[in-house]
Amino acid sequence: VDLIKVYYNFLIKKGISEKKAVELTIDLSKRSENFPSIWLELKNMIKDLDKREIPEEAIYKLDEIQLKPPIEKPQKIFGVGLNYMDHAKETGREPPKKPMIFFKSPSAIVGPGDYIILPNHLEKVDYEAELVVVIGKECKNVEVEFAMDCVLGFTAGNDVSARDIQFGYKGHTLHSWSKSFDTFAPIGPWIVTKDEILDPHNLDIELKLNGETMQSSNTKEMIFKIPYLVSFISKGIALKPGDLIFTGTPSGVGFARNPPRFLKSGDVVEIKIEKIGSLKNRVIKEGELVEGW
Repeated sequence: VDLIKVYYNFLIKKGISEKKAVELTIDLSKRSENFPSIWLELKNMIKDLDKREIPEEAIYKLDEIQLKPPIEKPQKIFGVGLNYMDHAKETGREPPKKPMIFFKSPSAIVGPGDYIILPNHLEKVDYEAELVVVIGKECKNVEVEFAMDCVLGFTAGNDVSARDIQFGYKGHTLHSWSKSFDTFAPIGPWIVTKDEILDPHNLDIELKLNGETMQSSNTKEMIFKIPYLVSFISKGIALKPGDLIFTGTPSGVGFARNPPRFLKSGDVVEIKIEKIGSLKNRVIKEGELVEGW
């Protein structure tokens, strides 16, 4: 449902002049770039809306549209390294005592059906299925018991990682750079609000590469739970509506396999998370033109 069109009709029905309704609708449309910041507005409108009053031209079938990233322009994207017990084991490393936080560039965001583009100078690009937290309310120094009040909901994400960069410099692990190339942060297919996922720590999560299951686990394997992560990150960094937290990946990543399995042109990566849905992206090499996807 196109809520921008619905909003205009809603205002007219409430007796607001056409000129003012246009102004308010344009304003809402601009602000909708940061969807979480207007969610409460939309939620209250939906409560007062009779579904029979939604105009036909505001309703689309899912196969008639191209889904965009549910958050196109987050201010900040945080990642959490080694946050699944089974993933820590497969890498041969001790589980961390504190969250290993890194950043991903907001410019890496793409949506469902978009391409993951492999830069020509990289040879070891990997996949990572992750549950992504979407922040809905500004918070800073929030305590663990209140942290979920700041969360709008959840989506699926692929923390695409260039292992050439991440592990290619002796004495350094360049997490943020290796995970911030353009298209290295697919998210989607939509946001599911937290009222529909009462326990985000008991969700099946899997990743298939060309139909073959590579990762299959459950979010109960998380070492640091979501309220703790939100609280930990907010100590010193204010979280804003639309900020994203990639909460870590389970075992089965490509670099830990024997032999390793890295992404190549033509691959199709599909991530499924229980209660959220499927995020599918095709891989191409930088400079390639591919039709029919």
